Amino acid sequence: MALAALYRKPEVGKRYVAATDTAHGVGQDYSVTVLLDPKWGIVADIMSNVLPPEALALESYKLLEKAHDVCGSWPLWAIEANEWGGITLQKALSLGYKNLYYRDEKHEKAGWLTNSSNRDCNDPFSLWGELIEAVNNRLVVVPNKQGLAQFYDVIRNAKKGGRIEAIEGGHDDYPIACAIAWQIRKYQQVSSPARASRPLRIQWG
Repeated sequence: MALAALYRKPEVGKRYVAATDTAHGVGQDYSVTVLLDPKWGIVADIMSNVLPPEALALESYKLLEKAHDVCGSWPLWAIEANEWGGITLQKALSLGYKNLYYRDEKHEKAGWLTNSSNRDCNDPFSLWGELIEAVNNRLVVVPNKQGLAQFYDVIRNAKKGGRIEAIEGGHDDYPIACAIAWQIRKYQQVSSPARASRPLRIQWG
């Protein structure tokens, strides 16, 4: 059974980015991999709350390999490396994925860590803020209804100094994957024109 959902076929010559947020795979939080066309939005994804980290890496590899077969280039893939994400990252490395994201210019530190020395974004407020702006300006289309619903779970928690996180009982796994993919888009060039789509406006706060 295919775990990946395809919303828009990859196009020859385009360059995509991908991001993964890993959960434990025990039916609670969701493991998510999104494939982003920076001029359109999410073209494919994997979303599961029962997929173990190593299996997530393998299924994500298969998805990105299909994109490579069409486009001729491997999507830049950022894997959030905290907690169980480290297992996903190690599996991706063992599979020999050819275009992983490194958070340092020397390519010594693989994986994304929001609160570390990422060359792109070490501030969670910037991470979320840039995604909000992109979504509100129709730069990121999210076809996955279940994933889209998580965007409305995200709030600024006044009790935690305005920390951006999911409401109690909610989830923010899909939005986090989208936010990371949006951050790393600058490293993949896309030549195709943007396609207009109905705007989704989100107010967090």
